[in-house]
Amino acid sequence: MKKWTLCVIFGGKSEEYEVSLRSAYAIIRAIDTEKYEVVTLGITKGGEWYIYEGETEKIASGEWICGKVTPVTVDISSGCLLATGKEIYAIHIDLFFPVLHGGYGENGELQGLFDIMGVRYVGCGAWASHL
Repeated sequence: MKKWTLCVIFGGKSEEYEVSLRSAYAIIRAIDTEKYEVVTLGITKGGEWYIYEGETEKIASGEWICGKVTPVTVDISSGCLLATGKEIYAIHIDLFFPVLHGGYGENGELQGLFDIMGVRYVGCGAWASHL
C-alpha cells in the first residue's frame, strides 16, 4: 500500500507561535510512519514558508529555522508545494495538517487557501474557522 504524504504545518505569524511548535512536535511524534510520509512545513514569525528536514526535537525548541530549510510556496493550479531553493521542484501532498494557532490557522485564512488549491486538509473548513 502506498504511503500518503502528510504535510504538518507549524509556526506562523501569531503570538502563539511557540505553542504551535510544541503542538506540532507532539503530533509528528505520534504519526504512524508506516502509513504516512511526513513533510514538515514551518512558517516563521515573519511569514516565510520553509520545508524543514531535520530533527523533530528542534521544532519544539524553535531551533528548526537554523537547520536544513528550503523555501517553499504553493502552486494553486496543481495543489502542490513548490520548493524554491537551488532547484525548483514540486512536492505532491495528499493531506495537509495545519497545527497553527491564532492567525492563519484558526481564522480560516489557511483553510481558504487549501479550498482554492482543491486539496485535502485536517480540521474545520474555512467558513467554520473564520466564525
